[in-house]
Amino acid sequence: PDAARIRSIMGKNFGNMVSFEIKGGHNAAQRLTENCDLAFAPTLGDVASTLSHPASSSHRGLTSDERAALGMSDGFFRLSVGIEDPDTLVSLLMRAITAAA
Repeated sequence: PDAARIRSIMGKNFGNMVSFEIKGGHNAAQRLTENCDLAFAPTLGDVASTLSHPASSSHRGLTSDERAALGMSDGFFRLSVGIEDPDTLVSLLMRAITAAA
């Protein structure tokens, strides 16, 4: 509902939040985290892209079943997209996702 206000303040160049899920559960999630050169953050919001794994950070106090009820598997990530070069960001993510597979 505040999209028009954000555009009036920040123009067309503001970050985006992207969520994605990988297969392989917690072990694959740990491999992705270990192999991604983005800053890992339990909370999101910066000019630099950050990666968050709710199962091991913000929602670690919940059981797997409780997280699943919220739509968060052990392979669920949140990516806060910063101002880096898009091709560099895609390259970093693809390398980490490939390592997790």
